[in-house]
Amino acid sequence: MGKIVVQKGEKVHAAGEEVSTIDILLKGKIMLVSSDGIKIPVGNGTILGVFHNPNETYLYDYIAEEDSAIYQYDYSSETDIVNTIKNNPNIATAVSVATVRLTKYFFDVLNACHARSKKVYDSMQSDYLQYQKNCAMVGEEPILFESITRLKEPVEPTEGKGWEAEYCKALLNNDAVLRQGFYGADINFCVGTVMMCRSMISRVQKQVEKSSIYIELVKESTHDFTMAKNSIKAKADEIKRQNALSSGNGEVPAIENAIDTILSYSGVDAGTATTFKDQVEMFKAADDRLDSSDEMRRLRRDIAKSFYEVYESAFFKSMEGNPVPPEVRMFFMFGFVDENLAGKENTEQLYKLAMSWIADPKKKVISAYEWLKKIYNKENPPSKNEFDNDWPGYLKEQRRNGDITEEEENAMLNDPKAMTSFELNNMLATANRMTFGTISTFVPIFFKEAALRPLETCLVTPARAHAAIDAVRDIDYSCFYRETVASFPELGINQFVHNVEVEPFIILLPNVGSRASLWQEIEGRKRTTAARMVMSIFHTEDVNDSMVKICGEFRWEMCRRIQGVHWNDVTDPSLTSEYSDYLQFYRKNHEISPDTREKIKNALQKARNNYRGVFVADYEAYIKNEALGQSKLNKVAREMVFKYCTFSKKYREALGSNPQYQTLIERFNIKQQSKEHSLGLIVRKVTSVQEELPEEMQNEVAFIKM
Repeated sequence: MGKIVVQKGEKVHAAGEEVSTIDILLKGKIMLVSSDGIKIPVGNGTILGVFHNPNETYLYDYIAEEDSAIYQYDYSSETDIVNTIKNNPNIATAVSVATVRLTKYFFDVLNACHARSKKVYDSMQSDYLQYQKNCAMVGEEPILFESITRLKEPVEPTEGKGWEAEYCKALLNNDAVLRQGFYGADINFCVGTVMMCRSMISRVQKQVEKSSIYIELVKESTHDFTMAKNSIKAKADEIKRQNALSSGNGEVPAIENAIDTILSYSGVDAGTATTFKDQVEMFKAADDRLDSSDEMRRLRRDIAKSFYEVYESAFFKSMEGNPVPPEVRMFFMFGFVDENLAGKENTEQLYKLAMSWIADPKKKVISAYEWLKKIYNKENPPSKNEFDNDWPGYLKEQRRNGDITEEEENAMLNDPKAMTSFELNNMLATANRMTFGTISTFVPIFFKEAALRPLETCLVTPARAHAAIDAVRDIDYSCFYRETVASFPELGINQFVHNVEVEPFIILLPNVGSRASLWQEIEGRKRTTAARMVMSIFHTEDVNDSMVKICGEFRWEMCRRIQGVHWNDVTDPSLTSEYSDYLQFYRKNHEISPDTREKIKNALQKARNNYRGVFVADYEAYIKNEALGQSKLNKVAREMVFKYCTFSKKYREALGSNPQYQTLIERFNIKQQSKEHSLGLIVRKVTSVQEELPEEMQNEVAFIKM
């Protein structure tokens, strides 16, 4: 067949692939990886899959741990292995030693698998006793689970305990002597060693499979018990916590095996529960959880997939009226799944924060769980997905693609579960990854390495978020105002244009992150609906700075929404059209000095030629510096931002004598006086008919004076 070279990370053979070659590893290192997490490293001289017969399937993935070289031979019968060794006397000794070493690895794997089986059995017996005690504590009758009472202890494996294991150990211990005096003496000693080890590994592998099957069968058959046990444990733990709190010693009750409580509450199937738990264990065991290797990136992606499956199932369980245990509340709010992964201090802090969380009275700053409840209760429609499709648009696309029928589309349109699932797996999953800050290392579960600052200092509470957004509104007073039309035919006014303020939703996502962003500026097509902004519930950057940035993004996107296809048409003046024209033709603008042109060029490069990015940076300087009289913008940019994001009256008065703003403010005051005059005529007309002004007119009078 010939020599092949494989790069680090490549898969030489995949589990389930048909065996058709004899592969001798000439250089490098290969890792055998099974579906249940068994890993066996092999080095130079190893015959990959030596225990397999032709046309069988590989039981392991063979993955290159480093750049490796392999020589392949045709394989149609056992005799081919014998002939391969005899035809390669120069490497026969290395092949023999490697095969003995591989046999020893398999004996060790078998012992470890049996120990795992025994641990599973002992754990089930212990858990059953504890389950009965917890039932007595909470006052419930324990259920008789025959899957536990009839469970048999795993049989001690016959392989790996007798002379064969001792023989292999002796061969390895005397390797230096045997290389010359045994393997080198006659090629048939090498053949006999390899073929004997091949037979042993084959038998051992069958015992390994039995142990793995035993563990899987126990987990599947006892799934109902595990769910019931965890449910009762959660109730018992809550009683202990309440007793501890009532004692008044201020200690936070211990949280143990939180993932079991979460999985039990969620009600996910045994396969999903086992997979997620195994993934979390692998993540816990990783030396570097933020490692950028392919293996870790794959693990983090797999964890994310399982996480949202569990989250969705647990959410719907909570909507059925089931009381939410503290561990599950921490899971919903912060992505908490494991007390060891989070660390003892963080776990205690998360418990306190979750139990003391006070919902926003305005219902505008809300956790991800509270937001999903609003979707489920049909208080708000689902958000757009990352392809800018809203819920009805997504369903239409699904129908056009033939994924659902028209009847299914109509049924799903107002189905709360379907809508919530869409929101969870689209907006929430995508925004959660985006706000984390570093997409390549994102994982949705809480782990202590991600908490770079004390949790209480970076927690975004409703009060803190409102204070940050109010600070922006205090300067850019019209940020969330938009024009709409009212009609008063009884007063002879068919069209009254007025401004209405619509505060945005700020959705706090369950992660420790550094980014915040505008998700969408309105709901559907109605312009008087609230924007949706996303931010990590533990935000490691300055919340005030992040809020200024989001408001800048909102300003731009709202203008684009209002202007439609004319958003960059300068003949229809608007914030986006004038800014686009300014950035497109700044080199020809005689009002801009050469130094300023160079700064604009650098700003465009920094924003990757994205006009919105340049505007947002200017908006940040406008709010944080210009409002305080600190000059940061050039004349052209300052005039445009002030025109469309005018300072509130308090700041206009403070800057009234500033030469850079004096003319701009005077020009604005003239326009406002004209608007006040026109509005005054309408007010006099209405008050001549009735004593009190309609609410819309009262609000417009107040808005004009801001």
